[in-house]
Amino acid sequence: MQAWIRTSALDPMGILVKSPPILHEPGDKLLGLNHTASKIGLDHGWVGYLAGVTSINDATWHQVTWTQQRDVSGSQERWILYVDGMEESRLNISTSADISTHTLRVGGRSPGSYFDGFFDGSIDEVQIQNIAITPAWITTAFCNQSAPASFVRVGTEEVLGSR
Repeated sequence: MQAWIRTSALDPMGILVKSPPILHEPGDKLLGLNHTASKIGLDHGWVGYLAGVTSINDATWHQVTWTQQRDVSGSQERWILYVDGMEESRLNISTSADISTHTLRVGGRSPGSYFDGFFDGSIDEVQIQNIAITPAWITTAFCNQSAPASFVRVGTEEVLGSR
């Protein structure tokens, strides 16, 4: 999952929430902001929590990325959080199965969770993929979108002569 977010709010809020709309329960998967002092975090209801390290509620745009890769048996996952193309933190975790009755909501909340509030700010360019993406891909996507003029050079137009 990847998105661009901008906020200066201080209250805990959801960025991407997969849970029931009315409560926090085991098996939820929640990506949010401000549970740990203006940093992103990832909560897997009653299973594990992964916190970022960079404060990002500074009213500027930030690219946030969460990758999740299961092992061959499907019982372990590696979670990695990225901010602005750089790895923030990682966690190997024993996961529980996805719950089919949970609803995926962008900017949603999960009442009673670490991310109890709706997102207060702007969310753009949300991408959810079911393929593995590399750290190089994440960094390239950040550089291409944050400063395209410095990432790609466009030369002068070439004019083809007539024959």
